[in-house]
Amino acid sequence: GAIPGHAIHFATYEAVKSRLGGSHTGKQNANSEWRQGAADAVAGGCATLMHDGVSTPVDVVKQRMQLYSHTSTSARTILATASAVLKEGGFSAFYVSYPTTVAMNVPVFAVYFATYERVKKWLSPLLKLPDDAAFNPMVHSIAGAAAGGIAAACSNPLDVVKTRLQTQVRSDGKPEFSGPLDCVRKLIQRDGFKGFLKGVSARVIYQAPGAACCWVAYEYMKHVLKSPYFGDFFLDDDDQDD
Repeated sequence: GAIPGHAIHFATYEAVKSRLGGSHTGKQNANSEWRQGAADAVAGGCATLMHDGVSTPVDVVKQRMQLYSHTSTSARTILATASAVLKEGGFSAFYVSYPTTVAMNVPVFAVYFATYERVKKWLSPLLKLPDDAAFNPMVHSIAGAAAGGIAAACSNPLDVVKTRLQTQVRSDGKPEFSGPLDCVRKLIQRDGFKGFLKGVSARVIYQAPGAACCWVAYEYMKHVLKSPYFGDFFLDDDDQDD
């Protein structure tokens, strides 16, 4: 799910950002700074809606296999786990956490993409770079790490809820939680509000370098595709003018 999910994520982001006149689209000069930021944020939110529609079912299967493969034969292979989920709760069981995932990821990735674009612009004059749209691994890695760390910290509470929903233990054919709100209520009763901060440090440490690597790789591929060998085939005129 990661490869098609990321492909859809970035493709949607670039398409919507270009349409709305976000940062580094060739149309940004017509918009003020805050409008560019808003365009980047909206594009990130739209991209996340598409991405989560692909990744959520795969994530459900992955979580089940990680937790129950050692105790249940129905969770030892991808097909067996998917079949068990389908038999247990129907097709909707693959999307039981989708509302929570979207509620978490849309605002978080709106911040994520907008933060990346802003930090990238701020770093260029600090490092005395002539063009903030040019490929520079240091800029992309720092901006990516900053965006990833901030997004990880902001999303941790809802990620706890999403994980509990995906991995809940069912007894007598009934789920432990009836939905996201019921999960939140029971978690507060059980662990208090501090329960929503579990794993936040590890999440930031994990996400920040991953985001840095992701953005460097992505920006490098954009740089390559803008070359005379590929640009005419893969990028529109506005992108080639960056």
